[in-house]
Amino acid sequence: MTKQEILRQKLERRLERALRRAAEFSERYGGKEEFYTFHGGYDQGYWDGRASGLETAIDYLLEEFYIEYT
Repeated sequence: MTKQEILRQKLERRLERALRRAAEFSERYGGKEEFYTFHGGYDQGYWDGRASGLETAIDYLLEEFYIEYT
């Protein structure tokens, strides 16, 4: 297994966790605007942003090293 494949696996695991955490906050606060004045607040924004950054890193890795999707 190459370094790029190991990095890709690590990034994908982190992405899965970030997406799961963002979904938890969205489920907890989404659609309840009459009770909350925010949509998950700082925490949801943090995990959404982290997921976006990880997606970008994976895309860059795939483009740079021509790793095909499996």
